[in-house]
Amino acid sequence: MAQPSDRPYRRKRLFSIRDEWKGFVFCLALAGFLWLLTVLSETYNSRVSVNVNYINRPKNLVFTNQLPGTLLIRVTATGWDLLGYYLRGRGGDVTLNLEEYGRRSFLLTNSLKNVLQAQIEGKVTVHDIYPDTISLRREVLFTKKVPVKLNLDISFKDQYGIAGDIVFSPDSIEISGSKETIPGIQYIESSKLTVKNLSKTLHKIIPIKKSATQNISYKVDRINITIPIDQLTEKVVEVPIAIVNPKFAGTVRLIPSTATISYQTTLEKYHQIDENQFEVIVDGQKMDTVTKSPLKIQLLNYPKYIYKPRLYQEHVDYIITR
Repeated sequence: MAQPSDRPYRRKRLFSIRDEWKGFVFCLALAGFLWLLTVLSETYNSRVSVNVNYINRPKNLVFTNQLPGTLLIRVTATGWDLLGYYLRGRGGDVTLNLEEYGRRSFLLTNSLKNVLQAQIEGKVTVHDIYPDTISLRREVLFTKKVPVKLNLDISFKDQYGIAGDIVFSPDSIEISGSKETIPGIQYIESSKLTVKNLSKTLHKIIPIKKSATQNISYKVDRINITIPIDQLTEKVVEVPIAIVNPKFAGTVRLIPSTATISYQTTLEKYHQIDENQFEVIVDGQKMDTVTKSPLKIQLLNYPKYIYKPRLYQEHVDYIITR
């Protein structure tokens, strides 16, 4: 006699377990959501930072000390507002009108509670502000124009190199600050530009490096730079060898009298470079009529934008005739 199958029962039991599990997960998620709503609706004490924008700075005057760019404040706020501050990484931006503080030499930040509270995003109560004092001491503005110094870390792809002068604009910047600070500044450095394996002309806008400790204003805060890049090719030239510091009177004949130099240069500069732009010498003080040891050839000067210059021969012989 055939036994009744228990498959329908197992299937029904499986569906029941799944429904119970879904119900449990839903209830757990709902409880978590309601708990989160409750927690974020409560008020808490916390510290947040705000960025400060200063407007109406006094003309022809500079603050002796750098004004703080951020303020750290202790506030009471709801969890929702604090969560927003946490996600943004700050409590927002506030603006301080320096005209309102006239000729004061300092400002107690505790007096800014209402100003900050009105500008900070969300419903907050401001308690404490740090720093507790902002120096507003002023002195006559001193202005000076200084050159820009590039800070570059560049390399080239094989068989490529610089094809001409690196051009950047502006090449000098007007800076302003106190008379004690500005005269000692001789140049402004650009931020470091690092580019590897260059194989084509590079155009970049890079910021200048501003002082983090000195109260200095910069008329321009970035520069445009162009680095011309071209493919390299090899060239060989014959350059006459000159004798410097002759030791003996008479005529000295070098054998050979010219040096063969190979080098790499860009296609653009190939026809602009010739042997007259090289200076090759031997030191006459090294001549010895007894041993007649060969003289070492020295490549003293060579033009810009050549790479890997190499002398085919490192020494020359000589004959002295009186």
